[in-house]
Amino acid sequence: MSDWGRDSSRAVQSGSRGSPVVVILLALVAIGASGYIAWDKFVAADNGPVLQAELERKNRQLDDLQQKLEQATSVTRTGQASENAAADSLREELRQSREMIADLRAQLENGNGDQIPRLESELADRDKALAENEKTIAELRSRIDVGQQVATDLETQLQQANDTDIPALKVEIAARDEQLKKMDAEITRLSSLEDEIRSLKANAGSGSVDQNAAKVR
Repeated sequence: MSDWGRDSSRAVQSGSRGSPVVVILLALVAIGASGYIAWDKFVAADNGPVLQAELERKNRQLDDLQQKLEQATSVTRTGQASENAAADSLREELRQSREMIADLRAQLENGNGDQIPRLESELADRDKALAENEKTIAELRSRIDVGQQVATDLETQLQQANDTDIPALKVEIAARDEQLKKMDAEITRLSSLEDEIRSLKANAGSGSVDQNAAKVR
């Protein structure tokens, strides 16, 4: 093998560690070099049929390598296009992020940054007011619970009164009414007796006057 052929073989071996496209190109060069060497040998030996077969085999290898080269190129272009699209998307996101950061910086530089302490103070005041409101709500809930307990106790007492105390009071009131009626009857009787006594006294007084008048005559 000539120096050029050996160099081509070493290039193919070293290129096999590179990209597919480079490997295929180096393989094409190696095949061409080996074909050239084989041509010299076959011409020297005057082997026409063998040379023709070798030439056809080399042509098939070249066609196969050409097809693989086209496929590899297509895959590479497709992958590169996909990577480019992803890179473009990331660049757009980065651009938008930078714009947002720039807007925030502009707002801070325009004086909005001075409002941060005021906003923090307002937030603290709101938190304090919220805590006070929550405390007030808790107290109101406690009062409501106490009120509900009192209402429950009163309802129990009322029910007990309806069941026992009120009937007893009604009986006592009825007894007092009966006593009052008896007292009224007694008062009426005594008033009648008093009237009779007055009448008797009056009659007795008039009889004494008549007797005295008769004696005088």
